[in-house]
Amino acid sequence: MAKGNQLDQSRTIYTVSAAIAFGLVALAPFFRGLFFESEMGIHHYIAAFSALFFVGLWALDGGLGRLASRQPRYSVYFVCLVLLALLYGIGFFTGVNTREALFAWLRHLDYLIVFLLFYILAGSWLLSQAKAKDGEPENRFYQYAFTAFSLAGAAVSLIGILNAQGLLHLNGALVSGRLCSTLQYPNTMAAYLTVTFLLAAHGASHSRNPIFAGGLAGLGFIMMLGILGSQSRGVLALTPFLLLLFLAGQQHKRKTLALLGLEIAVALALLNLTVFPLAQPGETNTTGFIVTLAAAAAVAGGWGFWSRRSNQPAKTTAADHAGVSTGRGLGGKKRILTAAGILILLIAVAAGYMVLQKGAQPAATAGAFGAVSAPSDGAGTSLERLQTISLENIDFKERLLFASDAAKMGLERPLTGWGGGGWKFAYRAFQSSLYHTTEVHNHFMQVFVETGALGLLAFGIPFLAVVFGMIDSLRRRKLDGARAEAWTIGTAVLTLGIHSCLDFNLSLSAVSLLMWALFGLFAHKEFELAFGVSRLWIGSGSPSEEKDLSQEKGALGKRLERERAGRKRGPVLVPSVLIAAVLAIASLPLAGLTFMLRNGLSEVDAYEAAYRQGNGKAAVERITAAIEWDRWNSTYLLERANLLAANVSLNSDPQARAYVASQAIESARKAVENNPYDGKTRFQQARLFLQFGQPEKATEEAEKALTLQPWLVYAYEEASGIYLSAVLQEMGRATNNNVNDGNQPDKAVEPKLQRILVICAEPPHKKSALPPELAKMWRHPPDMVVTPRLALNSGEAYFLQGKWAEAKENFIRASREGDDRLKAEATLWLGLTLDKLGDASGKGLVESARKAGPDVEAAYSTLLRLGLTKS
Repeated sequence: MAKGNQLDQSRTIYTVSAAIAFGLVALAPFFRGLFFESEMGIHHYIAAFSALFFVGLWALDGGLGRLASRQPRYSVYFVCLVLLALLYGIGFFTGVNTREALFAWLRHLDYLIVFLLFYILAGSWLLSQAKAKDGEPENRFYQYAFTAFSLAGAAVSLIGILNAQGLLHLNGALVSGRLCSTLQYPNTMAAYLTVTFLLAAHGASHSRNPIFAGGLAGLGFIMMLGILGSQSRGVLALTPFLLLLFLAGQQHKRKTLALLGLEIAVALALLNLTVFPLAQPGETNTTGFIVTLAAAAAVAGGWGFWSRRSNQPAKTTAADHAGVSTGRGLGGKKRILTAAGILILLIAVAAGYMVLQKGAQPAATAGAFGAVSAPSDGAGTSLERLQTISLENIDFKERLLFASDAAKMGLERPLTGWGGGGWKFAYRAFQSSLYHTTEVHNHFMQVFVETGALGLLAFGIPFLAVVFGMIDSLRRRKLDGARAEAWTIGTAVLTLGIHSCLDFNLSLSAVSLLMWALFGLFAHKEFELAFGVSRLWIGSGSPSEEKDLSQEKGALGKRLERERAGRKRGPVLVPSVLIAAVLAIASLPLAGLTFMLRNGLSEVDAYEAAYRQGNGKAAVERITAAIEWDRWNSTYLLERANLLAANVSLNSDPQARAYVASQAIESARKAVENNPYDGKTRFQQARLFLQFGQPEKATEEAEKALTLQPWLVYAYEEASGIYLSAVLQEMGRATNNNVNDGNQPDKAVEPKLQRILVICAEPPHKKSALPPELAKMWRHPPDMVVTPRLALNSGEAYFLQGKWAEAKENFIRASREGDDRLKAEATLWLGLTLDKLGDASGKGLVESARKAGPDVEAAYSTLLRLGLTKS
């Protein structure tokens, strides 16, 4: 009786734990994919609580999870994830952006907790289940996990579909006629839905419950509609290969083939009525919504009915007893399913081409369901996007360029890497030409950049282990339901891995959480069925020596009974404590540091409120408090530096002014220290050096910032502007010391003037030196040309050198092409230049420019003080 009570307690404990684990993964996509820190911080709290909660429940259970709890240390997946988390932790000390490295480390601690929860729960659930009729325990944890993920995928897809039909208005759920849903990016949504679609397809084709099978088939149709509506070229190009791979490991291949054909054919047939641009009117598309629901219900009902028929045992006739084949029964059903699946797929291909071709025409479509008008923008994208799938496609080439530049970065620091966020904040210094991306679009190379070669191995080995495990599973055993589950999980993991080679899906934590949860399930399935890398680590006999557990009735059940019976005698304390310690150690910094970072963010909100109210003292206090909570955030430090610099003049005491100035510079120095490869941060520090009379340090920082952003024309504008301000400061000092009369610059500033001219002329020369292949790929603004600002800065340098003709040419260009403020400034300098050349119209231009605003008047006053003009 006591044993039965303990078993009931274990079931309750692990049911609650499973619900929490499913929620951690399945709900993640609905919070902007957990791409941003505000949402991810909440997940950190929940994950940390879940880990500690699970350890407590585990203790109450009295060690029932022995089988699962002692084995993660033998799992290559567990070891690699622990190593990856450690490397990201080291990146906090060695990385180029301390704050981003910290956040990346916390995310990987979150992944580690989720992996362990799913691994341990898979085994613990197995141990706590009652035996089935064949003597084996029924492990329904995988079925429930597949169902939870399928429901999440269908909900994500449905949100995107409803936005396309105008029935829901979620910001960012629809981009240029392409479905994004809550995951923000069409390709990411498509990759996520492909995984959940495979899980649902497995459940629908293997379930013996017709209602359950039909429901999963309906969800699969919704997900397939979302995948097609995303118009993701990468996912659609990979889908045939992935479906073939998926089919290869299914127990009921013909039945699965028929299901896939049904879902794909119906989805293709209804694209123009449901999700493609033709179905996205300015107003709500109620017809499309009704069609979507009706089709999902039809697929669910039809598949449920067929599943019920196919699961019925074949009738035995007199001919069967006589040994005469009638072509009926199970063999006949298999032939029918095969023929139906092939026929449906052929129809789907033909219908799909016609639907896509029709979807490419920007005209209204009418049919039995009524007319649906097409929007003017986004029409024509469906077939055209698919037709551009090519190795010559510029998007594909550009992503290869990202990966190539990432490889260069990684080889600069092959041991420690650049830390979390290393690519985001340092790629400008390594890019071969101009592009704008904070993600490599290849997660393997991104991990290489952030954690070095060891991190790349730690991330890549689990995928190789999955491939080996899938092959080993087929080679060593004939397929049954459990091995088909493992194959499905492996295919889902490889789907994310393959697609992450050309996109940044895994940068969204919702997708990474799903992937590591699947890794956890696959890892335990390896141990449970004794195949793959786990078989090699733990040790087992050769294939010829091992008995097939699928043929040996009750073998697994006996094995688990031995584990249950020996849990008090076996050496479980050390490994149990080890895994509990891993969960606890991961959860404590996850919760504690997240608490600190979120408190810092709360203080920033208070700072912004004080700043808007004009309360400078309160603003300084609040931003200082934010830094005390989050001292790694360079943005907070720069904000404080700029705020202090703005308040320096408010202090009448010279010593107080000097102290505030030193505090401002110190804050800026710490910001640069925390983010040394960010050119904008260095430029801001340079401006502070100028404000407090340190021109040499300002030009040094400007040079460093320019080398970090060699393909941004903005950097050349900023660097040349800082050099000009430094020159004017030094000329002002010389004038005050009566060294310079203002007619000619001091010889000490001549090298700076020459450097200004070089900087301003460099952008077009740098671009012209690009290899032809890279030059053809240039498509992102701003272009590397001499901008109006660079022309103005060049003109000023020429003016200060006394080269009036060259100065005049540059000022004329700037006064014609720049914005109103820059035109006024250029007109002022042009007037002064014409005056130097003896042109009487110069004075009129000067007077006209001075009326443009206080900035121009201030510039004129500076020139007047330096003796560069006369009143």
